[in-house]
Amino acid sequence: SDIIFYNLIEVLGLDPAHANDTIAYAKLLCELLAKGSRASITPHSVYSLSETLWELTQHEIANAPLVSIHYAESRDEALLTQKREGELANTFTSWGLPLDDCPKMTPFEIVSKYLPRNSRVLFVHNTHLSHHEAITLKGLFKQSFFTLCPESNLHIEGTLPNIAMLM
Repeated sequence: SDIIFYNLIEVLGLDPAHANDTIAYAKLLCELLAKGSRASITPHSVYSLSETLWELTQHEIANAPLVSIHYAESRDEALLTQKREGELANTFTSWGLPLDDCPKMTPFEIVSKYLPRNSRVLFVHNTHLSHHEAITLKGLFKQSFFTLCPESNLHIEGTLPNIAMLM
């Protein structure tokens, strides 16, 4: 078969006390899956990693040929990362998740800081991606791909990305 499988091991965690264990487990999964196919570690989203976990993940993905990240998934994504406000922040707080160690930047600043420029990057969702962001992301990384998830987007936000803009 000409089909090539590639496993992306998503890491997430907002509690910096668990960051080392999270990366260790992701590395173990990656090693196990790499025996039969390709695999690499990748961050889940701009809003679901503590700064400590981001730094560990950045080290692990420095030479990764492929990285994926949920990006511009909802309006609350930027509210959470910049101001610790919005529905996501309220939900995480109600679950007892700490927000103190999250990077306090825009989603664009987070991917600019932590993702390797020499990688192919899959930006997943893109429901609230601006034209300017799309153009800038395309130029920032070796290759940028905007991945669509229509059913998830409709479930999460009740809307779809501007598909014509992404082409």
